[in-house]
Amino acid sequence: MSSPSQQPQSSNNWVIVILAVLGVIVLAIASCCGGCYYMANRAAQGIADAGDTVAREIVKSSVRSSSMTDGDKNIVMTEIDRIYTEGKNSPISQQLMVTATALSNSSLITAAETRRARDSFVNSSGLADKAAAKESFDRAMRGLVDGSIEKFTISIINSQYAMDTKTVKKTRTDPETGVESTVDSTVTVVRTSITDEDLQEYVDALEKAADDAGVPDQPYDFNLAAEAKKWVDAKVKP
Repeated sequence: MSSPSQQPQSSNNWVIVILAVLGVIVLAIASCCGGCYYMANRAAQGIADAGDTVAREIVKSSVRSSSMTDGDKNIVMTEIDRIYTEGKNSPISQQLMVTATALSNSSLITAAETRRARDSFVNSSGLADKAAAKESFDRAMRGLVDGSIEKFTISIINSQYAMDTKTVKKTRTDPETGVESTVDSTVTVVRTSITDEDLQEYVDALEKAADDAGVPDQPYDFNLAAEAKKWVDAKVKP
């Protein structure tokens, strides 16, 4: 039989054991909840990243469907990638697709398409003053870049004289599953040829647009890489 002096000590020991067990249980629950929170965050981030990947490919698809040269398309798609990588920690973090789409629909794209039309038609034409014709194209590009000419104005002119659309077969890879499929895609292409008469009308229309916008009659060298980088920098730099 325990002595009266031993009973409180034994009772205290049991209290300590119970508190220790409760402490272990609390720690286990906290650890579990923390792990669940971590996994939930990781899952949410994974879903967000997958969504960004799909959205990015949608925007790039519109770039691939333009009439720019392949080199110019690659320049723009590189800048779209920058929007998604550098933009995550910038003021546009919640507007990545909106920003990327704005670039893919910007006047820079129209300027690049205009340059391709110039390079495709002028040198091989029978125009008497090819230098003047090139200057009209260049002034239109300058107006597009500095904002003095609306994109819509030049897009309409380009569509009338230089562009066609066609349906092509394209292989696409699902960014989520990796499965490839062949789909029909409508792309804009530069016409294979244009008469000298139509080319002169084209040049005159571009010249009028530049004159109406007050674009300087000066040499201009359109640099898509530099302008696209500047455009993205203005969006992603805090």
